[in-house]
Amino acid sequence: MKRTKEDADVTRQGILAAALRLFSKYGYEATKLEDIAEAAKVTRGAIYHHFGGKVGLYNELSDRVMVRLNKVAEEAVAAGGSSLDILRRVTVQILVSSHQDAEIRAIQELMLQQTLSEPALRENWQKRIENGKQTLMLFEEGFQEAIDRGEVRDDVSPRTAALAMIGIQNGLFSLWFVDQTLFSLEEEANRAVDILIRGIATN
Repeated sequence: MKRTKEDADVTRQGILAAALRLFSKYGYEATKLEDIAEAAKVTRGAIYHHFGGKVGLYNELSDRVMVRLNKVAEEAVAAGGSSLDILRRVTVQILVSSHQDAEIRAIQELMLQQTLSEPALRENWQKRIENGKQTLMLFEEGFQEAIDRGEVRDDVSPRTAALAMIGIQNGLFSLWFVDQTLFSLEEEANRAVDILIRGIATN
């Protein structure tokens, strides 16, 4: 029987879900393709066909979370408002998505804790570094625009403000990941970002 595109997509999604589940439970290095194939009820050949191997699976998961978070950011920007409103909304909504969306959270946790030292993933790590540089540049441009519009004091460095905002985002997620009983990520995201903004805003 000829497989349809829809069948192939169902197979791909099943493999990805199984891979994420096992990577999260056992770690990237300890998880074998045989384990993923068994969990997804497919053959090793199917995994090679769709993803080219374990590195391809990891890269697909990484790309998947970036696409979804980029969409969150785009929606936050599209909601409009002042430059500071947009910067605040982007930062908070990304953290809220990490709190509310189990798949986004699981992939971020995998990327954060379990794969930093894997040589096979060095290319993916470099890609994440470049994404980080791009994010920093966009935040810096946003703060410069806020300064130009008089929303932020002109003695504030847009680069430092951008680093502080991204630091809040990354720091809160890292702490919350270690112990999710410490605080509500959604609530503290709003409070922490507001503290930063109050410290640099003109009024």
